[in-house]
Amino acid sequence: MNDELKHTPAPWRWWNGNTLMGDHGRRPIVLYARNMVTINADGFMEPNNSNSADCRLISVAPELLKALKRADTELRLRIGLCTNRTQDEKEMLREIFDVIQKAEGRE
Repeated sequence: MNDELKHTPAPWRWWNGNTLMGDHGRRPIVLYARNMVTINADGFMEPNNSNSADCRLISVAPELLKALKRADTELRLRIGLCTNRTQDEKEMLREIFDVIQKAEGRE
């Protein structure tokens, strides 16, 4: 399995209320009015391949959030039973919590 990141790395940000932008080298990948486009070298929008890694990631975002929330609940239960949590465990739980908050607009 290739571990190389195929989608546009975080952070992605909303711009102007309807454009989701992520830095993809020098050319941003944008979700504009629910259509995936790229910005070409001339600064114009072009349709993006609907099979791109970004499209796949965006399309499964709700499932990823649901799975993360389920994992968070289970981890908190299991780790919560331990009396001596490691710093790594505490940081992992904090990171999961922060990402869920961000995804739900409660950051």
